[in-house]
Amino acid sequence: MPRRAALRYVPAMTRALPTALLLAFPLAFMVLAQPGSAQTAPTSAVKQNVKYTAVQKLVKVTTDGGKRTETLVASPLTVVRGDVLVEEVTVQNVGRQTLPQVTVTMPMPNGTSFTGQATAASGRITLAYSTDGGRNFTPTPQHISSVTQNGKTVLQKSAAPMGEVTNVRWNVRDVKAGETLKLTYRVSVN
Repeated sequence: MPRRAALRYVPAMTRALPTALLLAFPLAFMVLAQPGSAQTAPTSAVKQNVKYTAVQKLVKVTTDGGKRTETLVASPLTVVRGDVLVEEVTVQNVGRQTLPQVTVTMPMPNGTSFTGQATAASGRITLAYSTDGGRNFTPTPQHISSVTQNGKTVLQKSAAPMGEVTNVRWNVRDVKAGETLKLTYRVSVN
């Protein structure tokens, strides 16, 4: 039987926030909302009315009669190498007005690798990836480095494998009052 690794477990949290918040735990994430503004990269916390819930689920796969079925086990206490986890954040606009943009940034938990599965971009949702701890985000995973060419510093980009993604970020436009969004991504335990 494989040795089970202890997973640092954080119970689901639900709370209304008056300002932007960055949580420092394995399921840390940042939610930024900007009433009356359509900027894509906020530089300071602004007043908002966003309620969030963060949960982690273990994906258990069974096969019966050739049919593959996934069952999600909420708040797993232990995992083994190769287990797949679903990281999920639910975001709700609890204010009275539409939020022009809500940005949600989620890191990969320690000891895991991104599988490449995440809530996809759509007409009002953009998805971006970081391979450098959340400093730079691009529409596809890329390594970004500064190099000197002909005496000038330029950024060089090259494709990166999904397993090297350190953070995912969604920008959601026009989140209506009372609207709830569920954003997920999957990781594999190393």
